[in-house]
Amino acid sequence: MRINLAKAFNLGADDPDGWKSAALFALVVIACSFGIFLILPGLFLMLYGPGYLIQYTRNVATGDNNKKLPEIASGAGLWHGFITMLVFIVYCLPLMGVLMVGLGGAVAGLLSGAKMDSPLVSMGSLAGAGLMGIVACFMGLVIFSFVPMVTLQYCKNYQFGDAFNFGAIFSGMFRSPLDYLAIIAIPFILNLVAGMIPVVGWVASPFVALISANLVGQYGAHVLEMSGETPVSSDVGFSKF
Repeated sequence: MRINLAKAFNLGADDPDGWKSAALFALVVIACSFGIFLILPGLFLMLYGPGYLIQYTRNVATGDNNKKLPEIASGAGLWHGFITMLVFIVYCLPLMGVLMVGLGGAVAGLLSGAKMDSPLVSMGSLAGAGLMGIVACFMGLVIFSFVPMVTLQYCKNYQFGDAFNFGAIFSGMFRSPLDYLAIIAIPFILNLVAGMIPVVGWVASPFVALISANLVGQYGAHVLEMSGETPVSSDVGFSKF
């Protein structure tokens, strides 16, 4: 494996203030999560968290800022978070379509069964909804497997269009399958284990997200061979779409 797991779990390995920055990031995320159901804190968290992680991923992948964690008050993170949100909305459109069709079909079938007083029709609609649920779960796993490479593609030049360069995405995923599986599976397992313990999962999730960003960044650095020579376009956002 080309991924250094010990370095990923030690956020201070490349940054003397790494754990301090990580703790501040976690405090911001946790504080905003208290007001997640309010418009402004919820919107800020949706943009700030992903944007901060995007910046950290690029730092690790290219060596920018000596691989340090970004400044907590970096305003650029909000813009990157906004672009990232748009990217994954597009990727999730097929999944949302399947869910809408499955739910709509189930509701229509149940109503028809009730009108016809036919349990078989109702059971058939539920079976169809269950099948669509299985398809949706599979699609969700596929989308989840794309996340690291889509993130790295965006990190190269901070361009919306680069996140849909499927040739580069598939090529990158299979450059080192074992390493790619590791950067997907490790954060998933960490979140799963932490989530089983009340409160711990909530507090640990920002740190797990930073570990995940480090792993993805290492994949970009050691497998895709991204470097500090990967320039950021002056027109960050949509100039390549």
